[in-house]
Amino acid sequence: MIKKSMFILAFVMPILILSGCENSFDPKKNYQEKYILNLVIKGDSVKQLAVIAKTYDVPGYNPNENQTSPFIKGATITMYSSFYKNTYLFSDSTSSEIGQKYGNSAPVYVLKSMKARPNDTLRLTAVMPDGTILRSTCAVPRDLDFRLSKNFISTATQNPNEKNLSLTGQLRQTTSLSLNLYFITQLTKME
Repeated sequence: MIKKSMFILAFVMPILILSGCENSFDPKKNYQEKYILNLVIKGDSVKQLAVIAKTYDVPGYNPNENQTSPFIKGATITMYSSFYKNTYLFSDSTSSEIGQKYGNSAPVYVLKSMKARPNDTLRLTAVMPDGTILRSTCAVPRDLDFRLSKNFISTATQNPNEKNLSLTGQLRQTTSLSLNLYFITQLTKME
């Protein structure tokens, strides 16, 4: 019985291995040029910065071969805040830091007059120079208030060289979060 199972296994395994997958992977298959809008809403600042780029194709597979700036100039970006009940318009600017790879400053879009508020709903609309419209909606998360404290009494061991760094936070009027990190402050060489 075992010999018969081994024979069947020895016969079937090579067939399964050699048959493999017929679909080959091609990262460029069905490539379509798309817009990318990058905006990180800062809750601690009234200044917001957006960057728009297009995806690009290169002759091979190395994206560093691209010599043409993918950044988009001339778009119109607005953001509506349900908290303020106001629509804000981003202004055109440039950034030499972002565009340095291409030898020119990259076009960026700046909003200098809106501070995000917790639980606010923001609606972003961007109209590209060719008329394409990008839309996005997000909810600003609640504040997360962290307090950092150093507690040098370890509850894990009685080792005087081990210390505890306690990080606690509280989601406004809800659940408390706590994270304890233990670290050794003095290593003793073992002989």
